Amino acid sequence: MRKAWDARIFPLNSTQVSIHSLSMSNLQDWIRILREQIEVTKNLIQQHRRTEFLRTMDEERFAAIRRMHEGGELRRLLHPRSSSLHTPFLYSSAPDSFKVTGDHDRVLRLEALLGRRGMIKRQMHDAYLCTPSSPSYLLDLIQDATALGLTCVDVRGEKRLVMTVEDRLTAWEHNLSTEAAASKQCCPVCQAAMIPITGVHQSRRKIHWWCDPCSKFVQPKLDCAEYSSIPRCLLGSHIPRVPSDASDTLRRPISMHDLNYLLARLKNRKAPGPDGIPNELLKHAPEEVRRAMLDCINCILLGQRPPPNWLGGLVRFLHKKGDTLDMANYRPICLQNTIYKVLAAIITDRLYRLSERHGLLDPSQEGFRRMHCTQRQVQSLHWAFEEASRTKSGLICAYLDFKNAFNSVDHAALWRWLDEINIPDVDLLKHLYEGSHYYADLPYGRSAPIHLTRGTKQGDILSPLLFGLVFNALLIGLRHAGVGCNAITGLRSPARGFADDLALTTSTADEMKTLLRVVSEFCRWTGMRINLEKSFISSHDFKTGKDLPIEAIVYEGTNLQRLPSSAAFTYLGIRASIRGSVQAEKAHILASTRELLGLARKHEYLLSQMVPAVSFVATARFTYSAPLVPWTDSELDNLYKIWLQVHKSAWRLPLSYPSAPFTTPSEQGGYPLAHPLVLLVQSLAKHVETLVALPDGIRADTVRRYRLLCRSCGCHNERELAKHLVAERHPRKCPIARLLRAGAQLGIDIHLPKCLSLGKEQRDTSWFGLKVRIQTTCEGRVPPQDIATVINSWNAIYRRLSHGGRRTPRQIFDASQPATDRWRLPNELSRNPRWLEPLRRVLTGMDETGLFPPLDRGEGFPSTAIHQALVHDALRALETAGPISPIFQDRRWLHIRSSALFHSWNTHLTTIFRQDWQALPVLPHTAGRRDPVHALIALGLVADSEPTVTRTILRELIRWIAPHLRSGPSRAMMDVTPSVQPLSYWLSPLSTSYITFHTADNTAGVQQFGEYTVSTTHGIVHISRGTEMIGSVSSTRWRLLIQDFQPADILKALPTWISQVEHEENTVGIPSSQFWHGLRKTLLAPCVLGCNALVAPSVFPMALRNWTTPEGWGWAQFQLADTWLPQGFLLNLLTANAQEQQDLCAYLSRHPQWFVLTRARTLSLATKNMLTAHGHCLACYPRGSLIAASKGSWRKSSPRAIRSREDWYIWASSAAIADEGYQNRLKKALRDIPLTSDGVVLPDPSDPDCREIDLGPFGSLYQRSGVIVATDGSLRKDGAMGAAFVSLQGKLPPKSAAVHGSKLSMRPEMVAILMAVETCPPDTALTILTDSLSSIDLLQDLQREDFTVWIYHHPLRCIVEQLVRRLNARAALHCNTHFVKVKAHSGEPMNELADALASQAAELSDTYQLELNPEAVYFYSQGTPMEWNTRLKRQLTQTAAARFTRSRLARAESPGHTTVADLSKTAQWLIRTGQGRKQLGLYMQSAPIDNGTKQVLQTIAGTFPSQRRLFQWKIADTPTCPLCGQADETQSHIQCVCPALQRARIRAHHRLAQHLWSGITRVSTRGFEVYIEQTVASLRGLPASPAWYHDWQRMCDHLDSYVPDSLEYDETDSTLAGGLGRKRPDAWAINWRSAKLYILEFTRPSDTSPTWDTSTDDYKKAKYQPICDRIHLLMPNWTVEVLPFSFGIRGSFNERVWKHNLDKFGISISDSDKLMSEMVEINMKELSAIYRARQAALSQRHNAHH
Repeated sequence: MRKAWDARIFPLNSTQVSIHSLSMSNLQDWIRILREQIEVTKNLIQQHRRTEFLRTMDEERFAAIRRMHEGGELRRLLHPRSSSLHTPFLYSSAPDSFKVTGDHDRVLRLEALLGRRGMIKRQMHDAYLCTPSSPSYLLDLIQDATALGLTCVDVRGEKRLVMTVEDRLTAWEHNLSTEAAASKQCCPVCQAAMIPITGVHQSRRKIHWWCDPCSKFVQPKLDCAEYSSIPRCLLGSHIPRVPSDASDTLRRPISMHDLNYLLARLKNRKAPGPDGIPNELLKHAPEEVRRAMLDCINCILLGQRPPPNWLGGLVRFLHKKGDTLDMANYRPICLQNTIYKVLAAIITDRLYRLSERHGLLDPSQEGFRRMHCTQRQVQSLHWAFEEASRTKSGLICAYLDFKNAFNSVDHAALWRWLDEINIPDVDLLKHLYEGSHYYADLPYGRSAPIHLTRGTKQGDILSPLLFGLVFNALLIGLRHAGVGCNAITGLRSPARGFADDLALTTSTADEMKTLLRVVSEFCRWTGMRINLEKSFISSHDFKTGKDLPIEAIVYEGTNLQRLPSSAAFTYLGIRASIRGSVQAEKAHILASTRELLGLARKHEYLLSQMVPAVSFVATARFTYSAPLVPWTDSELDNLYKIWLQVHKSAWRLPLSYPSAPFTTPSEQGGYPLAHPLVLLVQSLAKHVETLVALPDGIRADTVRRYRLLCRSCGCHNERELAKHLVAERHPRKCPIARLLRAGAQLGIDIHLPKCLSLGKEQRDTSWFGLKVRIQTTCEGRVPPQDIATVINSWNAIYRRLSHGGRRTPRQIFDASQPATDRWRLPNELSRNPRWLEPLRRVLTGMDETGLFPPLDRGEGFPSTAIHQALVHDALRALETAGPISPIFQDRRWLHIRSSALFHSWNTHLTTIFRQDWQALPVLPHTAGRRDPVHALIALGLVADSEPTVTRTILRELIRWIAPHLRSGPSRAMMDVTPSVQPLSYWLSPLSTSYITFHTADNTAGVQQFGEYTVSTTHGIVHISRGTEMIGSVSSTRWRLLIQDFQPADILKALPTWISQVEHEENTVGIPSSQFWHGLRKTLLAPCVLGCNALVAPSVFPMALRNWTTPEGWGWAQFQLADTWLPQGFLLNLLTANAQEQQDLCAYLSRHPQWFVLTRARTLSLATKNMLTAHGHCLACYPRGSLIAASKGSWRKSSPRAIRSREDWYIWASSAAIADEGYQNRLKKALRDIPLTSDGVVLPDPSDPDCREIDLGPFGSLYQRSGVIVATDGSLRKDGAMGAAFVSLQGKLPPKSAAVHGSKLSMRPEMVAILMAVETCPPDTALTILTDSLSSIDLLQDLQREDFTVWIYHHPLRCIVEQLVRRLNARAALHCNTHFVKVKAHSGEPMNELADALASQAAELSDTYQLELNPEAVYFYSQGTPMEWNTRLKRQLTQTAAARFTRSRLARAESPGHTTVADLSKTAQWLIRTGQGRKQLGLYMQSAPIDNGTKQVLQTIAGTFPSQRRLFQWKIADTPTCPLCGQADETQSHIQCVCPALQRARIRAHHRLAQHLWSGITRVSTRGFEVYIEQTVASLRGLPASPAWYHDWQRMCDHLDSYVPDSLEYDETDSTLAGGLGRKRPDAWAINWRSAKLYILEFTRPSDTSPTWDTSTDDYKKAKYQPICDRIHLLMPNWTVEVLPFSFGIRGSFNERVWKHNLDKFGISISDSDKLMSEMVEINMKELSAIYRARQAALSQRHNAHH
């Protein structure tokens, strides 16, 4: 749409001026004018969109055909567009005939009038008006009859089947009007129900309302007084209301910034509303239109009524499921006007904020609320089932589905309820609904406008919130009905609601009847209805195991559908029974996956489309229900096997294809598919986060269940729990337990949210820790049978001891006693367990060193340390003589509470005192308090007077209670009232003072120079002449040139310059700016000659093309006279031809100091002789150096550098380097020039050579005071992220770090900004350059008064919270922070360097440590906490694959199998070690999903459909190769032998060998020179070193004529017959300095045999051993060796041999790994190329025969 505005397709300026001139009182006139302009604009826009659409369709069609051709997908069908909306036959209840009553003569007159037209019929003594072909006639007939004084009565009976298009449209209008009318709408005269009848007047359809008793058309009446009395069951003091003194309002005007934010939130490619204006049109609207929209919206917010056209909608109906003849099975989709969406978004945001702030939404409502989800509700319902099962009580569950709920709420009831809860500005909401209507777009035409007096608007963002507020009345009424099962997640409510889905739970039938009566009262008041066909009830008595009688439970006299307790029902998409069984959900997932398998096997789509889609569909169902369904390990493995079958089908592989490539980790060459266990961890982690996300009863119940889990397992932290749970055979139902168990199975530590921590207790020794200590330290100290008895009975041990009040091992240990008496075990227990005495002996013999940490170690928060010190002080005081009561009069005891259960405390005291301890005298003020701390204080205060309370007992009690001490309230669980909501406790807005944002393009502009137009956008200048586009250059280069030349002269020369530069960069290469900068700083050259003006380095004060033409800058300072030329100038001869070289070098002999840059290929002989005569070669930059500029970098000033294609040389005159010391320093400086791929040189405004900085788009920013930094983030395809920032002039050290978290592009950008803000001193001004517009928009949104509500559940919430806190702290110190948007990859040097550092940081292990989100689940990978992200998922996928592979190997080596050979051949091939499987796995992870990768998978498994395979599968008649006729065509034959494919194999061999030799040359550090495909005879032509020249020539002459003895060497080698001179290995590597010669041989054989590599290497060594022997004989000082490089067709290679060979060239291990990975990638591409060549040959052969 931006093109539309650029094409000036919008209202003229004069119209906009007239719009602005109107006053706010003339809003309707403004709307009328805007509508007129919109109509004109809409037509132009539609024409423009049609043209764009056709062009786009042509491009997509061409691209699709090309993909099909290149990808081998010619069999893919081009599916036509879907047909129009479904047009079923409809049954209609609309009136089609009326009985006429009245005077007989008048009836005869009417009959005479209408009889000839067949519109009145006689039946006995009655007359009937019949429906004609058009419904408008029916209205005319009724009007004619009433004009004669007759009465018309509707005689409708059963629904009739309508056939014609007109009747169908009328039937839809009748039903829609009936549904849209309020339930209490009636005739104003007789109070009877009314009938909607369609009329057509002047081609406009309209709905009229007919009153049958009155026999006339009247306007229906709705008496709002009928809704004024809210049912008593819904009212009471418990209703949450907005306080009367609250300042909340919905009518506050918005700013332009708010409007821009709302427009930016509109989604693209969405269907427009009735006005036809798409979202894109307003998103890219000019400032004038935005200002008009702002004025209009603010007028409505301040009291004006919205225009009627804004209140209309366009509805389309989509068939959901079920009977197509039932109109209830169609889902309406309503399209609203775009500008109305903006207005509704404003009101919705404010109303939602108000509702959450004042607790207007009940905690049991999970629908349409932030941080709420369906899993929370289903989990709470399942916990209700578990609670009933645990307490052995009865449970009745009713699920109620409301029929057409959103369209059923009467507006009057809605407004009455909003008034009841004191919602401000309800009249604004009424204005949006008064006069609201919609048109139904049907297959039969567009309906008449349907006016709404009932139901919320479809397609309106405000509707879900309004429905939730009125539905909240029902939830509140059910909560306070005083009955029901209140065990649902601690919410103390018998109901749970998600939107309109309602679940009720009670213990008895009478209680359920009471709840249903509340529902009935609510429905009668609001007009809502229960869909009894979709509602059901189920019951079960967990004590007797039978179903409870529920026959008497009815709803308004109608029975609900009854389900037996064993039957599963679907609630919010998850199948479960009231008994808690989820087997039906498991069966459904397996069945749906098998169904998907059947569909995937028949697909003919592109692999790139189908493989990801099928994987997503197959796993989506599992991941949704996984948090609530306890899958066993065997069930997960079975599901994984089905997923593998689906995955094979998606790849179009047969089901018999081996699963090994998809189950083997990448380290072994596999392409693993994620195991369900990985997705289970992901789903459970997210589920646990949602359970504790809000401070409500669900969080409290989650905490309680976690503590019960810890207590039942005897563990104190996540790590101990994971070790305990992974040893259990079956998973528990608790989602936290299953998360920890699954994490332990995958070998990763999990950190739960902070609210689940046990605090200090989790650092104390647990029963599980004591068990581990026994296992590790008792061996050799205690008899083994005692250890075995204790370990085997451990569950019974800690349960018996903990139930006796000893919740931790510390409570049975007394360090003050002798070693033999420290463990205080009871002398006897009931039933005399056999483990008691062995336990006593084990504990006595165990090493106790460091078992219990000291209580006063001072860890944790200061308050905790104080309480620990109190315990320490009390224990020491009790060991000394003196009164006891002062010890317990310390006021610190008042701030201590205990989390220990009072029952455990009571049991422990009873054990100690041997009597009921409550019989002891206690202080009066402690009576009634059930807190162990208060009881301990009471005992301590009476100890001086009570002999039974001794010091020993008090010390025992303090040690027992010490691990359970807490600060604050006694309950650790958060006791939250429903009024505490998520918007009331977090995140203050970003300060608007001292924090500014700049996002405008300050380089934009248009200039006209004669016939040339120069336009600038984002730092790039575009030059055009008329409609012809000449070219584009960077704005900095343009400004630099126009300083010395007239713009007209530059524009005339520009086409020639552009063509020259394009030719130079395509053929030779242009030096990078980083390289030029290094030469300038090293050589101190004042001038450079030989550069095109567009690419001349600006770092030089003068830069010219040649001596005679003023192309460049500095021409005014340049003198043509021979008397003065700048000394030490630099000549660029890289792109100069022979004549240009002669002209440029003409003055070299006259001037003593000069430097020249050349390359070997274009350097003429005359120029080389001249340079040799007057100077020396100073430095050489070999091929592959990062000294060339990237292609097109001169257009946008991009500093990116690429590798040069050949050697570049620096020459210097003899006078310039006369001093030998200076010459050596210069050589070293040239070698040390920093050369990086990013090519960035940090700008320095103080450097006079950085002239282009001031002329650049950000030159003014560099002059600002304070610190200037550039930030950037990097997100790679594999999910790795990095963040970095750099500062100008090094005021802050550059910083970069890896970033972990969910895969989100904005995450590393925000982390980089946070790093810069944290590093910068808080009292120093800061300017941040960032290319992330989304980050700037997010921060700007937080400056709004109504900042975005969704930020509370944003994945970057913690980062944003920290950043806002630090920015506000800077603003509080009156320190400026400026954010400036820069265009990415546009040549801004600081941004480019930050981008390069961020890309490198993505590979680092150093992670930027953010403040941990206390409500998030973290995974510890190598000690680094991280949230769930793509990298972690990939890591766990590899771990699960390795686990699956180990289990497969274990089964193969089990007694039931003999050897590993029982595995498939593919698995055996993959598990071979030292064969380069890691590099193969890396390639498979990054390989595209296409037909080539499929062929690689087939080749790895040996299942490529060769003729031999097709013959085995009984598809082909013969295994013979169809190309060469060989008897057996296998994939090895195709890749290595077939003579018909020899050219393709040679090409593959040459490409692999060339890359290997070039890689050795590039990264070798020992000065080897590689000569490719040289015969032995041609060695004499090599440039041998002078020291070896004669020996080398003699050796070559000898080898050329030497014929080895046939007895000594292979006679079959034909090349030996004419002497060794005919031998030609693949390459020679020679190091003249160290006297080493290596014969390099590359081979690409089949790698099927286990000894393929050794046999191939031995053959190659034997082949060239005669040459080695003769050279060593003739030149004994030389090291001569054959280095074979064998590379299998499937990417196999001997890692040991390759690394040994590459090490001889001085190549590091990292470079070797990189080179081998590149070889694997090239090999797989060539493998596919050979298969394509085979297919082409077969096609050619087929065409030749046909």
